Amino acid sequence: MIKIMIVDDEPLFREYLRTSIHWADYGFTIVCEAKNGVEALEKAEQYYPDIVLTDINMPHMDGLELSKKLYSLYPDIGVVLITGHSEFEYARKAVKIGVSDYILKPFEKEELILTLLKFKDTIQKAHELKAYDKEKKDLILNGILSHLLHQDDIFKEDEIDRELERLGIKMHTKHFLVASIELDDMQDDYEEQKQVVWRFAVTNILNEIIEVDGNHISFIDYNNMIISIIEFKTLEAEKKFNIEGYNRLKSHVNKLLNFGITIGIGNIYIGYKGLKKSYLESMNALNAKYTMGINQVIFYRELPQENKDFGFYTAETNENILSYLREYHLEKTTDILHMLFSHIDKNKVSSDYTKVLHMGLISLLLSFITQSGKEIPAILGKNFSPYTELEALPTIKQQQEWIIHLYTQTITYLLKHKTTRSWLIAKKAKEYIDTQFSNSSLTVEKIAKAQFINQTYLRSMFKKEMGMTVSEYMTYVRMKESKTLLRQGIYKLSDITERVGYNDSSYFSKSFKKYYGITPSQYEKMNQ
Repeated sequence: MIKIMIVDDEPLFREYLRTSIHWADYGFTIVCEAKNGVEALEKAEQYYPDIVLTDINMPHMDGLELSKKLYSLYPDIGVVLITGHSEFEYARKAVKIGVSDYILKPFEKEELILTLLKFKDTIQKAHELKAYDKEKKDLILNGILSHLLHQDDIFKEDEIDRELERLGIKMHTKHFLVASIELDDMQDDYEEQKQVVWRFAVTNILNEIIEVDGNHISFIDYNNMIISIIEFKTLEAEKKFNIEGYNRLKSHVNKLLNFGITIGIGNIYIGYKGLKKSYLESMNALNAKYTMGINQVIFYRELPQENKDFGFYTAETNENILSYLREYHLEKTTDILHMLFSHIDKNKVSSDYTKVLHMGLISLLLSFITQSGKEIPAILGKNFSPYTELEALPTIKQQQEWIIHLYTQTITYLLKHKTTRSWLIAKKAKEYIDTQFSNSSLTVEKIAKAQFINQTYLRSMFKKEMGMTVSEYMTYVRMKESKTLLRQGIYKLSDITERVGYNDSSYFSKSFKKYYGITPSQYEKMNQ
């Protein structure tokens, strides 16, 4: 809806404008009224109207002066002057200084509607452009932050500062605190689309509640965690910051949305390397919920010391496990698990924290089963209770053997049931994509035609069997291959673009950054 503000010192005329037209039928809504220019400026700051309908002659500040001030504060606003015959020349001069249009009293309401409809499309296009620009900026910002949190430093701090300033974020002290937030017990109760909605709802409440003198940036990262980053403007602001805001967030979510969240909070550190350290601590604290319980705020500084000394395995490890699960490749899956267990043993991780890591691997498996459209009880047993069963195993070695058994049981079950028609369709489509992904004209329609089936049916069967859409798998294969080519360091960007099925290098770079959080050149530099 296009938002309109009415400004006139005559209450009856304001009422006439408000009630004589069914504004919603034309895509408009009256958001506020004002009786003079001074009040109109206050209302404009509060309601941000798209169009202002204003009289010329008003006390305190006339319509022309109001127009000048509105344009200086809100350049994209549209102003339509409503004037009497005696002010006609005055109105024409007003148009020269930028006023969108004018209407002479008395007028027919159809005349007013036509006047407004003339620049409705322009306003809507401006809205779309702003939304696109914001989405684009958010994407770039999320990519920069993901890089800072998950990758080793390959940029200088001043380069990062410049990129952030370009996005409208100016850093001050670079004293950072990070909180990681996870929705509790959502997997079995809500489908993925609803979970997305809930994450955005929690993020909105987070942004309302957390108050800080400085920067507060929140976003949803690659593994669906809500990340809250605070950068304090001054040392005084750091001292005054009330960390209890996160407790209020938990209470509000419990009360308003009727589910729980667990929040892990790291310590305050200086610089972008400190930002990553605070993030890792927040994730460490968050994962402690498996031993400390869900639906609470957990501070890293309050964890037992033995839980603070273990490094996290990378997101790419999770990605590889999921990849081998989708391929039903038992040997490669168990190889990764053995590698992780060896890492745990080598680092002498405490039994409590080892249990946290074990639960993480079980959660990953359960997530894969659910996303594959399968029932967990059908694969792992009707009374499967991961935490209880893990607790019942007395040694770490037994727990790890049990986890490998769960993965083996899952892959064996899926292999046994893969001869269904839906599996064969998905398998053939997967094989077709694996060999044809370099073809830039590859589409779901072409893949479906190759099997002589309807593309809607293909989409449904592929999602059911593979746990991801056809398009998502195409992107996955192309991105995976592009990383392989970039690591070799011998190909031009244009060559890689063509080899992985893209026509435009710029679009490929944007897609790569959206998928991995960094650009192809940054990834190549990291692997030199």
